Amino acid sequence: MTALILYHYQMSGSSQKLRLVLAEKKLAWESRIVDLLAGEQHTSHYRQINPAGFVPTLFHGDVRLTEVAAIVEYLDDVFPDFALRPATPVGRHEMRCWIKFVDETVHPANGFLSYAIAGRTRLLNQSAEKLSAYLAAIPNLRDRRLRRLAVERGIDAEEFGDAILIHDRLLNRMELSLLDREFLAGHAASLADFAVLPYVRRLAHLGLGKLIDAGNRPAVKQWLLRMMTRPSYKEAIMDFLPSGIRDDDPTDNVVALAAAISCLSSRDTDRWVDSKPAENHGDHYA
Repeated sequence: MTALILYHYQMSGSSQKLRLVLAEKKLAWESRIVDLLAGEQHTSHYRQINPAGFVPTLFHGDVRLTEVAAIVEYLDDVFPDFALRPATPVGRHEMRCWIKFVDETVHPANGFLSYAIAGRTRLLNQSAEKLSAYLAAIPNLRDRRLRRLAVERGIDAEEFGDAILIHDRLLNRMELSLLDREFLAGHAASLADFAVLPYVRRLAHLGLGKLIDAGNRPAVKQWLLRMMTRPSYKEAIMDFLPSGIRDDDPTDNVVALAAAISCLSSRDTDRWVDSKPAENHGDHYA
């Protein structure tokens, strides 16, 4: 079989989505880590691989593949065993609606939380010049603004509340969808579930796992348990977690969790959900 080579980052949500699909389809691949917090995605070497500076990038032989939503459908076409798309047109439409919502709305919000809580400390330890250059290299204006706010203000930024509300909306939408089915686009796991899983589980990895409980969402909790017990979860997510993160019993981030619950109580409107989405869907950040 022609080799698959994946350029990715351990805690990148977009990379996790693709690794989940590779694991589900039982495909072997070679790993090339791109350290996003060190700015490796902005180097001339990586820009030759992916001019937009996003991860992941997948090579299938000489074919370069970008945009996760397109990559996973390519894999399902080229490697039809263990199909991950619903059999019916209605199911596929529903699957793609979930993927679109995640790419355009949840992904930037999740990135903001990741930066504001987890990535901020490492970046603030850099020199002012290096940090400024790091942020300036982010090509998309919206992403650059949000990352700067995440680094400078962390959970005190108003956009932190916006990001929390978007995740609350995601969880509510999932609960309604899962009331009469086991998975998001039908009764079998599909690309929709693997697109959503990294963002839901990232809440726990950031110390915000109790947000799932805050809305009384038993169907989401059961879905999450089903997804986490699949072998692909260990292969794609657990095996790539940094040593400081426990997946079996994540520690609450008391300060961030209190701020998040306060945001849910105030229910302010968000500032970016209706803005024009980024031209590319991938990660410049963890």
